[in-house]
Amino acid sequence: MPLDPPLDASPDAIRDALAPLRNGLSVAVVAAGNPFAVGAIIRVAHSFLVRETLLIGTEPHYDKASMGLHHLETIVRLPDT
Repeated sequence: MPLDPPLDASPDAIRDALAPLRNGLSVAVVAAGNPFAVGAIIRVAHSFLVRETLLIGTEPHYDKASMGLHHLETIVRLPDT
């Protein structure tokens, strides 16, 4: 049985396919202080199909720690005021 969307689908197509499955939960990360931890949070947030991940502050996150799932998630950066 073929996968829908197929494995070679674009991140936008996969994101659109997951949209009806997502729940209303959002995750906010405030001053994590560890770029690897933020990547892991993004990875786990994808497992729970959260609606969005809010990164508060200017700290970077390590993309490789999210195992590429940052491409499939809605990540919103907000300034730390």
